[in-house]
Amino acid sequence: MGKFDGIYMLSDMDGTLLDTNTHDISEENISAIKYFMSEGGRFGFATGRLVSELRRFDDLIGTNAPSVACNGSKVYDFRTGEKVFVDELGEDIIPFLRMVVEKYPNVMIEMTSDDTLYYYRPNSSLEHHKSISDITFTVTPHYTEIPHPWVKLAVWDEPEAIKEFARSVDMTLFPGDYNFMYSYKYCCEISTRRADKGNALFEARKMLPDVCTVVAIGDNENDILMLKNADISFVPSNAVPSAKAEADVVLQCDCNHSAVAEAIRLLEERL
Repeated sequence: MGKFDGIYMLSDMDGTLLDTNTHDISEENISAIKYFMSEGGRFGFATGRLVSELRRFDDLIGTNAPSVACNGSKVYDFRTGEKVFVDELGEDIIPFLRMVVEKYPNVMIEMTSDDTLYYYRPNSSLEHHKSISDITFTVTPHYTEIPHPWVKLAVWDEPEAIKEFARSVDMTLFPGDYNFMYSYKYCCEISTRRADKGNALFEARKMLPDVCTVVAIGDNENDILMLKNADISFVPSNAVPSAKAEADVVLQCDCNHSAVAEAIRLLEERL
């Protein structure tokens, strides 16, 4: 019997598991996660990133449970290569997208099609995106040329500009079955209501009948439903106030000082 038998931990990446300076996982976090799994725990990522972006991190850790990608639009199991859950945007998003393109000429449009990122109207925020990701970026002459199905839509700009966009965007054309999230300081994301980390947590848990406790750790607004739906929730000290308000435990460490390792140590003390 392992210390962490029956426990499934889902961790956000940017702002939680990854160091913001290196954009990688600290050795302390890697060691703690491997210890957690060696004692029977199940571990997966829960992130807005694509499955293809997560492969190099999975190579470091060797996740032993399903991971959440695209902010809940996909649940993927690296052990089997299986897409456990996929949810897609419908044609009803197009009027809203058209309005954004016409009314906000300076924002960059990002569309996720299967496991490829497409960009329309690149701006300075694309350089930031490239600095934190090692995937291939495909620029398209127009958003109508991006192949369907679309898994996720994101709008990118500099931090102050994207805050203003989130505040002022005209939501009258926004479909009722979709979520609009200010998920990162450079972007807002749109996905179906079913495609959030909270629902994805339930979809992933279905694949693990032996799990009795789900632990979640995240730092931003797009993590809140996951934190709510977990049995135990942690946030790093750098988390936004709304995430801190939802968490069971606000950690002393931030994402640059191995917050996930601290969460695992505290979890072990509870057992």
